Amino acid sequence: MSHQAERVRLVGVEVARGVAACLVVFYHAARHIAKDTGGLPFGPISQFGHAGVDFFFVLSGFIILFVHADDIGRPSRVAHYVLRRVTRIYPVYWVMLAVTLAIAAYSAHQNLPSATKMLGDVFLLPNGATIIGVAWTLQLEMLFYAIFLFMILHRTVGVSMLLGWAGWTLLGYVGQLPSGLGTAAETLASPYCLQFFFGMGAATWLRRNRVPLPGLCLTLGTGAFLIAGLSENAALLDGYANPARFAYGLPAMLALIGIVGLEREGRLRLPRPIVAIGNASYAIYLMHLLIIGAVWKILVLAGLIPLLPNEAIYLILVFAGIVGGVLGSQFVEYPLMRWTRRLLHGGTGAPRTVSPATAKQ
Repeated sequence: MSHQAERVRLVGVEVARGVAACLVVFYHAARHIAKDTGGLPFGPISQFGHAGVDFFFVLSGFIILFVHADDIGRPSRVAHYVLRRVTRIYPVYWVMLAVTLAIAAYSAHQNLPSATKMLGDVFLLPNGATIIGVAWTLQLEMLFYAIFLFMILHRTVGVSMLLGWAGWTLLGYVGQLPSGLGTAAETLASPYCLQFFFGMGAATWLRRNRVPLPGLCLTLGTGAFLIAGLSENAALLDGYANPARFAYGLPAMLALIGIVGLEREGRLRLPRPIVAIGNASYAIYLMHLLIIGAVWKILVLAGLIPLLPNEAIYLILVFAGIVGGVLGSQFVEYPLMRWTRRLLHGGTGAPRTVSPATAKQ
């Protein structure tokens, strides 16, 4: 399997990540309106949007193993792996953290966090609730990256750690953790972490096998995911309870297998706007809460909130969150990533450009 072929086949995965990011935007925009007006626009239709996070975790598990499987047991690849992970996650995150802290500093309704809390959030350490609301998922991402690092350093040690983590997470899933654990140990046991293993399972299978009916896999996976979502909207499924991690995670894994299978056969046609959203998925996810809040303030100052129906306000917030994230990706995220990678490479050996479709590598 050539590196270039891997790049091509990851485009559809990035688009899936963009869809997941949009689901989260739908969810938070509706709740922002409900918090201030007491009514959910379009009823409970956006309730299951938080399940985009479940898709994120499955996708992350898939991408890391799919791209770095050949690095396992090769310590010489550690520097490359760490560089890609650090420059992908931290630069734009630090910008958004600085902006969030600046707003808190000038707000009469918010207090700055303690120095210890702030330091933990800077490096995404598992220290409880995050300053940026959605960054709790990034804490889990960094834990996953750290454990996978041991796979690269030493295959046997890394596999043992992964198996131990899987067992620990299962204890968390069934509620059998010992009492009095610290925040880090409890975070490691989050049932969401099981979805990394779903993604790694998909990557392991896809690296060795051809997908026999990719269209059917995508249809069944997407359908099952939507059925789980509609069940949550109808209050038949508790989307925040542990079983929902399987109800959303396993369909996401099946849909992912279908996406990769279709791309391998050259049968996946993706419109450019959808690809652009996929490329900007991380920026959309990281920036949308701040953008939604800013646009809401503008609407309040303009006196439009009482004049517009909640549904119209909702569409404005969703549009702003997605488009703002795309623009933030183009003008902040990727330029900053390129600059950081050149800087850490010491001006040599760094790629001249960063391909959005492969930036997760």
